[in-house]
Amino acid sequence: MERRTFYQYLWSAILTSLSGILCVQIDGIIVSHLLGTDAFAAIGVLMPVVQIQLTLCLLIGVGGALCLAYAVGSKDRARSGQIFRTTIVMLLVCSVPFIALSAWSSMVAGWFCHEESLMPLASDYARVLLLSAPVYLLLQGSGAMVRAEGFPKRILWAMVLANVLNLSMDMLFISCFHWGIAGAGWATTISNVIALCIILAKNVEKVSGALSSPFPILLAGLPLALGSVAMFVRLSYLTTATSAHLGAEGMVTLSLLLSVFLFVNLLAGGTSQALQPLAGQYIGKGDKAAMCRTCRRSLRFAGLSSLVVTGLVVALARPICIVYGIDESSQVATMAALRIFAVCFLFNALGFVLMVIHQILGNKTKAMVIAVVQPLLLIPVYALILSVFRTSVLWFAFPIAEFLSLIFILILSVHELRQIYTTAVSD
Repeated sequence: MERRTFYQYLWSAILTSLSGILCVQIDGIIVSHLLGTDAFAAIGVLMPVVQIQLTLCLLIGVGGALCLAYAVGSKDRARSGQIFRTTIVMLLVCSVPFIALSAWSSMVAGWFCHEESLMPLASDYARVLLLSAPVYLLLQGSGAMVRAEGFPKRILWAMVLANVLNLSMDMLFISCFHWGIAGAGWATTISNVIALCIILAKNVEKVSGALSSPFPILLAGLPLALGSVAMFVRLSYLTTATSAHLGAEGMVTLSLLLSVFLFVNLLAGGTSQALQPLAGQYIGKGDKAAMCRTCRRSLRFAGLSSLVVTGLVVALARPICIVYGIDESSQVATMAALRIFAVCFLFNALGFVLMVIHQILGNKTKAMVIAVVQPLLLIPVYALILSVFRTSVLWFAFPIAEFLSLIFILILSVHELRQIYTTAVSD
């Protein structure tokens, strides 16, 4: 029963993440084919803005979901309702600055885009990203909480429907209404509104009532949020350095790598989304053995699945480039970059799951150190290779940095790994 529950949560989380990622990827693929690779690069250059929003989702939404899982495990319904309401209110408050910044979308785009040819496209897309912040924050946060309550399938079906609607509206808004790159953004926003209504439909009764203290929620989500802040710094550096040194062509390659990484990261992210509520519930129940078994299953799945995906990406590098509309003249170089990049998948997946395990166990200091080191280590490696070798071996920076960070994480996690693999060894 315990194993079956884990895999129900796992596949639901992965498929839900896949549906959410497809909403973004469909924008990229359709935009690339209908509006050109410059439009695709403009979406990629704004990834730091998405990362800021994701940081708030992790800090508040995932933090609230973890606190909610503890309350569900201890069967404290009153506490569960308070946490749910407090999390929703905090997410809404955090969306206000994004809406205000939408009036200066060109300025926001200019923070990350240093290629003049991309600026008009980036500005149009940034305006939609900023205006739709409440929808994105509430969708991610409420989804994490409803999953923690034990209803992962509701999230799955809501996101599948959103994905289908997004595809249909992309074609309608871009091809028929000629809204350009903004049409892709509005298609994603409208489909997410519908998904949000489905997710929250059975939680209307929780809207009114007392609120809880926000501090336990913030503390629970802090490690993942710090990791997301570090990822924002990393993305900002990558987009700035790549656009400045390699121009639009380099940004197209980087955008492709980041897009592929979103797909690959859903394995580690989906594993963590299954691990957090289940392990939190077991901790709430006081069942240490079940918690350790769940951590073992998570590490095993993350490792094996990332190896399989690495092989697929290496074998299918050319079709991936074709799907994303990469010009034939650029395909050889982009395929080489993609195959080099694929080597880092295993290192990244194991490091991320170990960070989440530390978060669940309450090792907040270790979790925060890992969350910061794993993404930021790439910056000095990338900068060194860029300054010495330029483009010839630039993309090797990714596997080198991820390998070094995993070694560091394993050394930091020796005690926890010994505990996980010696407690109730039998699955």
